[in-house]
Amino acid sequence: MREALIARRPLGTREGEALRAFGRTTVVRITEQPLEPAFELQFDAGDKTTAAALAGATNLDLTAANRAVTAGATTALWLGPGNWLIKPGANSAAALAALERAVAATQSSLVDVSDLWFGVTVEGNRSRDLLAQGCALDLDPRVFAPGASAVTQLARLRSLIHHVAGSPVYHV
Repeated sequence: MREALIARRPLGTREGEALRAFGRTTVVRITEQPLEPAFELQFDAGDKTTAAALAGATNLDLTAANRAVTAGATTALWLGPGNWLIKPGANSAAALAALERAVAATQSSLVDVSDLWFGVTVEGNRSRDLLAQGCALDLDPRVFAPGASAVTQLARLRSLIHHVAGSPVYHV
């Protein structure tokens, strides 16, 4: 007698069936983020003068490791020491122009990497568990608190995970 094969989706859900965990419905929602301009800023993290000039141009604290910082519509995500992913957001022309002037006056670089990054939002009460299965980061909220940002391998892809403030929402 042949065995019946059950098709399963990669995220573990089956059509029309809600997963249950501890008596409540488990929801993980993955949605695509809209494409937006992104720039990689690199500078000597040990050069306090350069860091101060760039921070003044962006109104962002570019010294906080493993963090995402926001000023107005501009967000900077830490990629490594002296290495930040800058997302200028809406009405970015003025913010970007100020940053370009500061970069030109210092020993730093600003590269348009808009085509390099693709983003998804992973949210829901089991979102942390889902991400933890594919990466080596400790995503426990006591360690990877809201506002944290780190580069890791997620399912063998270089990924940036940002724990958004509030409920369990992650931008990947």
